Order: sequence, then structure tokens, then C-alpha cells
Amino acid sequence: MTPIGSAPSVFALVIGINKYETHDPLEGAVADADAFARFVQTLGVDEDHVMNLRDGAATKVAIISALKSLKNNTKIQHGDAIIIYFSGHGARTPVPSEWVDWESNESQIEMICPVDIGSTPGEGETEISGIPDRMVGLWLNDLSKEKGNNITLIMDCCHSASASRDPKDTGFVPRRILNPPAIIPKDWHICSHSRGAAVASGFGGQNQESHILLAACGRGEQAWENPKTKRGLFTTALLKTLSESDLRNLTYNSLFRKINIPVSPPQTPHCYGQYIGRRLFDRRATGADPSFISGYKRDDGTIILDAGGSHGIQSSSKYSIYRNDIPSSLSNNYLGFLVVHSITPTTSILGPTKDTTSFDIPSRFFAKDTWNGTREPALVYCDDRERLESILRKASEWEDIPRPEALGIVLVDDAKFANIRVSFEENQVVFCRKEGIEAAFVGSRLPRTTQVDNADGVLAVLKASAKFNFHLNTTNISAHSISDDKLKMELHRLDGQWSDEYKWVVTPTGPNLINNNQVDMVVDPNAIFGVTLHNHTDSPLYPYLFYFDGSDFGIQGWYVSPIGMGGGRDKNLDAPLLPKSKFTIGYGDGGALPWAFHLPHGENKDIGFLKLYVTNSPTDFSIVLQDSPFDEVNSRQYFNPTSAIPSDGCYTKTVTIFQRREGMPPVTLKSMPPNKYIPYSGIMFFVLLIAFSLQPTIIFLVLLAYAVYKNRF
Repeated sequence: MTPIGSAPSVFALVIGINKYETHDPLEGAVADADAFARFVQTLGVDEDHVMNLRDGAATKVAIISALKSLKNNTKIQHGDAIIIYFSGHGARTPVPSEWVDWESNESQIEMICPVDIGSTPGEGETEISGIPDRMVGLWLNDLSKEKGNNITLIMDCCHSASASRDPKDTGFVPRRILNPPAIIPKDWHICSHSRGAAVASGFGGQNQESHILLAACGRGEQAWENPKTKRGLFTTALLKTLSESDLRNLTYNSLFRKINIPVSPPQTPHCYGQYIGRRLFDRRATGADPSFISGYKRDDGTIILDAGGSHGIQSSSKYSIYRNDIPSSLSNNYLGFLVVHSITPTTSILGPTKDTTSFDIPSRFFAKDTWNGTREPALVYCDDRERLESILRKASEWEDIPRPEALGIVLVDDAKFANIRVSFEENQVVFCRKEGIEAAFVGSRLPRTTQVDNADGVLAVLKASAKFNFHLNTTNISAHSISDDKLKMELHRLDGQWSDEYKWVVTPTGPNLINNNQVDMVVDPNAIFGVTLHNHTDSPLYPYLFYFDGSDFGIQGWYVSPIGMGGGRDKNLDAPLLPKSKFTIGYGDGGALPWAFHLPHGENKDIGFLKLYVTNSPTDFSIVLQDSPFDEVNSRQYFNPTSAIPSDGCYTKTVTIFQRREGMPPVTLKSMPPNKYIPYSGIMFFVLLIAFSLQPTIIFLVLLAYAVYKNRF
């Protein structure tokens, strides 16, 4: 293990419980906690930065006090790493009837079990209950506001109420308590005073902005102890991976791709959080490049890329292979390249070509498209082409490429073939959209510009426009589709108010704002919004929701499903959207924050797109994410508090959000999809058609080109 070096200071709370007062004991929880505490010491952490609670010391009062003390610890500076580790029993119990504001698929809450759970403090008093997820979520939200969101919560316990997997046959022991005491009135009273939009049920459904959660298993699984080693499977695998890795170049994403737990008994670790691309315990250093896609090599030698047609992967695309997902890492050298041989909606098979130089392919790796992450470059038109080319040649990336197309840039001679136009106004570079639904509503000119002498900035805008258009217009490639009556998406304004019991209740209000895949709204800077997904199919589904900002080409993730182990071991990840149920985003138990819309400074209108991807197997859509290429970035996130899909299918839905100031006329455009993105290959076909029409003797090539074109599009 290579330590993290000059990362922020680290503080930790490590809890391990074997000997419960009124429930079955465990054998490995304390040993796991001790081992994790030793790992923390290897990070160079001062002893007084670590709080340890074991067995009898880990009472409910002591755990709560320790959690609260982190917020008030003056030694912890904003941005310092905070690690909370718990090893012991977990449990589930019904949601208290008093939580009338709480949306939950299964009407269950999860809890961690202190050593005195089930004990009675005194004669006639109520049994001590566990510490509910909603309460922990409250503290984590408050802690992140005070100390920053460089918080990692690690839980080696389980909350499944199922006893269907009998551990007696194998000797493996589950870390869970069945039929725990109900939440006591004091606990639900505290939680009910929380703002429901900011906290969610289930530890995996907590506010994903506030922390990263590493969980030992899914909601229906058990977290097991090995009877031979008397250690937890998850903590053992986690510490083994950490000890074998260079922590300076390890992100949460790459960490989980490397973890390996025995196939039997079944246990699927989960990783939740908005920032899983960060380096471990370090929010300040450069994190993962979202264009790096994870992959693995099977035992039979088959090479799998964890992305497919729904991510925009195309046959014969060429991918560079790397060991990790941090582009600036000195140790992340290019290993070689492979090409795509076949594609499914969520995976691809890679392989060499005749020209590929043989190289050792790691069992877990990351891959990056050699064409800037998209095979459809930006088609750029500029009246002063010579000046634009002169600017682009000064960009730092330009020196290292064999041709401009490798950066996703193609300069065209006719504006009607372009999807972005460039012009100059004094020392500013101006960017204009192509004609279409966006330009018809807000005008063709983007509200932001770039300095002429900022060559890297100009190139970044053009590349961002290519990725924006490509992913916005990538649609469902599955032969099977799904209608709105089977999978319905609603957007509602959220209303928060104090009830008669002085509880803060956040609920959807008013009608569904989506009408024929469009939303026409007058922007209210104080309004917040949430999405409700209704699954009327018989399949559990994995939703991924993104916002495409038409004013600056930024692509933000509103909700992403959890990730799991690499190597194809993530198929048992919890599906957020269960059959015949609904899932909420921005309120309730979805774990995402509400959304807010605002207009760029000085603008009366704006346009954006909500794009929903839904798969029936877990995948990773990080490749879609994109920061705004402009200097001025404003997040739209609000921070106050009968199956229709076959195996490995993907469904997409795009909703256009027309935003205008009060007094501006409503949208009168006819219902239509977003701009039809003209693929580069399509442009080339028409050019070839004109050229070949002048050469009748080679008309056969025209027909061949047409056949290829029709087969693709």
C-alpha cells in the first residue's frame, strides 16, 4: 500500500460490537474494527484524531454522542476527511406511523444496532431501539454543511429481514437482528422535525451529496462473517484491496471495481454517492476522468467493457487501456489499445486487431475512446476559418494529435451542415447553436463567450458541444421499447410547510409539469422540483437522470444508481425502481436533492433537457457527465434542506425544459423531439453521393455507401 501523501487531515470514528446485551453475539466485528483502525493509522493519522468504541462502550448514547461531536470538533477543518466505520448488527423495522411525510418503497427503515439494543434502562421503561437511518442522515447532512462533504461512511452490517438463506449449512453468520425494538417516540420526534427533502430512508438512500457510503451488501442480502477466519467478508476484502493499492491513485469507483468477495455465500457490496469519482478521502485532488470506462477480463479471456450502445459505444471503436481512472496519474501509463467487437445495450466485448501490439491486460482496467469519448465530432462552421484554425493550433492538446478529428473537431464549409457556429466580436469568441428547437426558443447565440487568446477554452467549448449533442441524441437501441403507460415520469413542484405537529413536510404539489415530453415554466428562483417515476412493468429497473444545460453544454447527474464490484459481480445490486412501484427523486427516499432552475444573468429565456436512462441491469453512466467548458459555472442543484424490457435492455426519455421570466409569452412550438443531430458519417455520405454522381462508372460504390448508411441509421 502506498499512503495518500499530502491529502487533507483525516479524522475517524471506528465502532465494533461483538457482545450484545440481549441479542446473539458476533465473533468478528471487533476484530474488523481493530483492523480498520490500524489501517487508519497507516494514513499518518494522529491518535487523537481517531475515536474508538468497542462492545460495552458502544451504547446508543455513546454512539450518538460521538457522531455529534464530529461537528463540534474545532480541529476538523472544512474539507478534512472524516471516516465513520461501523461493524456489528444492523436491522430493519416498519416506518413509524407518525412519519406521514415519508416516501418509502417498502415502508421500512434501516438502523444500526448499538450494544444495548433491546435492553431496558429501568423498570417500566421502553426498550432501547436502534439508531435509525433517518437520524444518521440528519447528522451527516449537518456535518457536511459544517465540515464539507469529504465524508466516508463504511458499514459492515446488514438490514435484511429475510432468513431465507440458512447460515447453519455453511457456518457463516449474518450481521443482522430480526424483529428489533420499534423506534422510540423520542427518535421519531427528532427525525420528524427534519426537512424531508434532505434526508432519505435506508442508508443507501441518504443525501448522496453529503457523503460516500460503502455498504457491505444490498437491502435484501446478508453481511456474512467467515467462521474460519472469524472476520467479516466485506471488511476483509476492503482492507485487502486497500493494502494492495496505491491510495494516491485510487478513487471510490476504482476501489469498488477491485474488491473481490467469494461468490458463496452471496454478498454484493454497494457504493453510493454523488462523488464516487473522487480520490479516496481527498476531495481536493483531481479525481477520475468520467470518459474512462471500467472493464474486466473474464476467466475465459473475454474482455468486457462496462458500457454499451446506450452509452454511445459503437462497433469498431478504438479504446486505449489504462490501469486506473485518473488521467493525471504518473503511474497510469497507456498500456495498449483494443477495439469493440460486439455491443449490447450496457456492455461491449473488446478485442485486438491484426495491428494490435500484444500487451498484458489487467483483470480490472479502464478504457478511453481514442476519439475524445465520442465518434460524432463537432461540425464547426466559421466565416473566418483561417483565424479559428490559428487559434485552435495554439491549444495545448493540438500538438499531440495526428489530426483534428481525433479531438472531435471537423471544420465544415457550409453552415447548414454545422451543429455549432463560431464568430468573433473584438476579443471574444461567440458560439451559436444550429437552427432547431433550441434556437427557435432562446435564439441561436449562447449567452457565454470565450476570450480569443484562450485557445484551450475555445477548443474545450467545441469538444463539449460534440459530447453534449452526441449523448443528448443517443436513444434506446433495444429492439423492444416501453410506452409511457408502462414507465411514467412526472415532474412536480415541491411544497414544504410546517404541519400542525410542527413537522416539516415536503410533498409534490400541483399537476405533472411534463406535457408531451415538454415543460413550459416561468422560472421562480425559490421553487424546487422533484421527479416521480412509476414502474408498471414486472421488472426491477435502474434509473439514471441527467440534466443537459443548453446554455453552457454542462451535463449534471441528478440521480444515479449505486455501483458494485467489478468483474461482472454487480448484477445483484439493489434496483431502486421496483416492479409495480414508484421511485422519487428530489424528495422521499430517493437520496437525491431537489432541483432548482435559474436563468443565466441578463437572459429572459433558457432551455435544458432532462434525460432519463432506464436499464434492467446495473451499469455506470458516468461517461455522460460533463462540466461546463465556460469559466462561469452555476450548479442547478438545490442545496437547502409483464416486463416491457428484455434482458440487458435500455430505455431513454428526453424532456425539454423551456424556462422563461414572468411576462414572457409561453411556448408555442409544435411538439417535436430535440434537434436531430447530423452524424459525421451521414454528412460524408451525402458528399460522396454528389462526387460519385459525376462518375457513373463507380456507381456501385454509391450503392454500397448507401447500404452502409441505411444499415447504421
